[in-house]
Amino acid sequence: VLGFVLKASGRVELLSAIRSANRNQPYVDPRVAGKLLTSFSRRKEENDQLYELTPREKEILYWLSQGLSNAEVASKMVLSEKTVKNHVSHVLKKLDLRDRTQAAILAWRIGFAQLQPESLRQIIGGGIGEK
Repeated sequence: VLGFVLKASGRVELLSAIRSANRNQPYVDPRVAGKLLTSFSRRKEENDQLYELTPREKEILYWLSQGLSNAEVASKMVLSEKTVKNHVSHVLKKLDLRDRTQAAILAWRIGFAQLQPESLRQIIGGGIGEK
């Protein structure tokens, strides 16, 4: 995709978009450019927050984002439920979130939750697995 044009765009904007696409250059309607930049900036900041997490906390966040309970995460990771609960608390504190629902939403918003377990292994290092 090389361009973003609003339905309400006039002839001048549409021609500019077509010319840009013809030159293989991106075009974004000026009325939404600022919103897009703000959105990308916020997403980068949210992605940067993940660097605060340990590999184990990232794995916990991943499984939370898949809708697993603490007991299910504990079983999957071969940990005690109390250990998982402690990790969840650390994740929430480091990401400045109130609850696990906010953590799951963040993981989905930044694309972390959509990863396949194999990809997650590469990102956080070997330990992730399913029993």
